[in-house]
Amino acid sequence: MKWINATALILQFIAFWFAAPELLGEKTLKRMRLQLQKLLSFLPMLIIWVVVLGYGLTFTISGLIKAYKGATTGISHSEIVNYYVVLGICTIAYFIFIFRYKKIKNTLHQRLAMPLVNKLIERSEFRSTALTIGAILFTLGFIIQLQLC
Repeated sequence: MKWINATALILQFIAFWFAAPELLGEKTLKRMRLQLQKLLSFLPMLIIWVVVLGYGLTFTISGLIKAYKGATTGISHSEIVNYYVVLGICTIAYFIFIFRYKKIKNTLHQRLAMPLVNKLIERSEFRSTALTIGAILFTLGFIIQLQLC
C-alpha cells in the first residue's frame, strides 16, 4: 500500500511541473529562458542516471535474490545460465550506452530540451495542453490517495 501512495505523490509532483509553465505565463518564461534551458538540460543527465542506477540496482538485487535462493533451496543449471545470458546482454547494452554517452546527451539536449523550452515559451496552446495533462495527473494522484483511505 505504501508504494501506491508513493505513486500518487509522484503523479502529483509531476503534475506541478506540467502546470507551472501556464501558471507562470509567457513573459515570466521569457525572462527565465536561460534558467529553463539549464533545468531542461538536466533531463538528459536524469535519463542517464536512471539507466545507470536501473542497471546497477536490477542486477545487484536479482543477484542477491539468486544467491539467497541458491543457498536455501538450490538453483538449477538453466537458471544460472539464463541469469548470465541476461546479465551479458544487458552489460553489452550498458557499455554501448556508456561509450555513446556524449552523443546521446547532445542528442537529447538538442532534440528534447531546447525544443521543449522554445515550445513552452512561444506556443500558448502547448502550455495549455501541459496544464490539462497536469490537471489529469493531479486528479489521478488524488483519486489514488483517496482510495487508500
